[in-house]
Amino acid sequence: MKKSLETASLILLIVLLVMGAYGIAKIPNVPTADEIASKIQIPAPTVSIPDVEVPDIDYTKINQVWDKVYGNEIAEFEDEAIQVTSEEITKSKIEDFLEDNIDNFEALKKWEIDSDETEVTILNLGLDDEDDRGAIVTTEIDVRYTLSEGQTTSYKDTIYVSSVVTSDDGELEAEVSFSF
Repeated sequence: MKKSLETASLILLIVLLVMGAYGIAKIPNVPTADEIASKIQIPAPTVSIPDVEVPDIDYTKINQVWDKVYGNEIAEFEDEAIQVTSEEITKSKIEDFLEDNIDNFEALKKWEIDSDETEVTILNLGLDDEDDRGAIVTTEIDVRYTLSEGQTTSYKDTIYVSSVVTSDDGELEAEVSFSF
């Protein structure tokens, strides 16, 4: 029995070799998954977004109501936000900003916060929780400075300040950033 199985296997192997030599037993060319995927094309849908005109909303009446109801709280918070921002604007921070942004900066001669250009945008008045208070204070600083290299000329410039004021444990904190 074992000998007949070996003989049958040997005959089958010889038959397959002969068929392969004459091209009788060709294996079909099956495409790969990548080849099949490259042939599939799904068209992208066309989306048309209509033009919508959003009307300008006049908040004058709403602001008047807020001022009438919470006028004292608004004024107090604005004053506190300006105060905490002013405390964060120091000579050393201005000098660091000028050193980083002006070539050959030597010395800051004079600086002054332009209170006429100070604006407060209240993000949250914190009526329910004092720690929810938040505002953005923008202002300008007028500066005079000199450059190194033996120049005696004093230069005048304006630094724009943006301050994010938040409340932590009832105390206001300001994170100040400068730009030209």
